[in-house]
Amino acid sequence: MKKLGLSLLLILVVCAVAFGATACNRATTEGQIENVFFNLQNGATESYTYDVTNSSNSATGTYKTTIKYFTAGQEVVLSDYNKVTDCGKGYLFTSELTMSDGYSSKTACYFLVSAVSGVTSTFLKPVASYKKVTGSSNDFTEYGSYSGKDYNYTLITSGTKEGHVTVGVKVYDNNEFHNSLRGVNNSIFGSGFSLSFNVPVVTADEQASASITAKSDGTTNITTNVLDADNNKVSYESYAINISRSTKVAGSSQKIWYAKNDVEFNGFKIRHMITQIVEGSVTYTLKSFALSL
Repeated sequence: MKKLGLSLLLILVVCAVAFGATACNRATTEGQIENVFFNLQNGATESYTYDVTNSSNSATGTYKTTIKYFTAGQEVVLSDYNKVTDCGKGYLFTSELTMSDGYSSKTACYFLVSAVSGVTSTFLKPVASYKKVTGSSNDFTEYGSYSGKDYNYTLITSGTKEGHVTVGVKVYDNNEFHNSLRGVNNSIFGSGFSLSFNVPVVTADEQASASITAKSDGTTNITTNVLDADNNKVSYESYAINISRSTKVAGSSQKIWYAKNDVEFNGFKIRHMITQIVEGSVTYTLKSFALSL
């Protein structure tokens, strides 16, 4: 990547303004997504590690995700380029993937805990997002914020490009919608669940809005790489969710498995833990998890 001959401005996302413009977007969850990260409001952090294999080139790697709660008014730093300030309570989702073939990516997204008139449950509304990819044929960094129906972004490749993608009101963040779907209610997760939403896709190759459909596909036992006290691999009965895209975007169709039952850890209960993800030739298998104060 060429060195940029300019200075990058830090993006400050002021949630009092952004939320005021979007508080009526009741179509975001349609009552199907709840806030299941209640454990974290006592100051805990959820963290997960996955073993990653790519059958197309035999590369292996590690994928790590964390979820941390922030109270109203706290400053939330997503990257060197953007941070959230003057915002309501919410959750910062971060992830990092490192592969043996040199590929790596880092992502972050801050979600505001919101509510909708006529819907009893709360949900997570994306506020600001960040992604950096290195070791690929088209490295890039992108960051931006959600405002109304738009995702306003800055894309850095060999130069810098600013723009926006109109995504509409049914929107999740492309980097972190996997964890958002953990909030699907048990009564509809196993069968009959179908949710369509939009995500902004901003990469070196493409800047567009993509329509995503998540549909339930029954349950199955997923054998993870988590070890029990006897060093045996732990299996979890898991809901299967198929992810399909109606437009061509970077990446492949996905299938995600979520633990059907709450997973107990040090007196806490983790709701709908992701046990496995398959994206094309790449498989992410849960290796370890923790809920720490």
